[in-house]
Amino acid sequence: MRFLIDANLPIALCKFLSKKGYETLYVRDLSNGDYLKDKEIAKLATNDDFILITKDSDFLFSYILQNKPQKLIKVETGNISNIELLRIFEKALPYLLSIQTDKFCVTLDRNFVFEI
Repeated sequence: MRFLIDANLPIALCKFLSKKGYETLYVRDLSNGDYLKDKEIAKLATNDDFILITKDSDFLFSYILQNKPQKLIKVETGNISNIELLRIFEKALPYLLSIQTDKFCVTLDRNFVFEI
């Protein structure tokens, strides 16, 4: 699995997933990463088969209306510590890894994973 971590999430999430053995790419590490438009980020995720992880609701609307990006994890935890965010991902990871479709969108909050 390949994860593209949006700039609105901490680098700690990228490092956490990398340590688990997954290929990760942090949007801020891309050239002009902080200035990339959502459309460009969605295109990168779709074309390079990344699962986009973001807090940005615009990607949820883009998924619903245009199926882009094709694989999306929308984080809806509000402001929490990095430790709490990583705990949530540790708990949700088995479920997320079990998804075997070409297109999916899930929302992740403090307690649950919801498939859309």
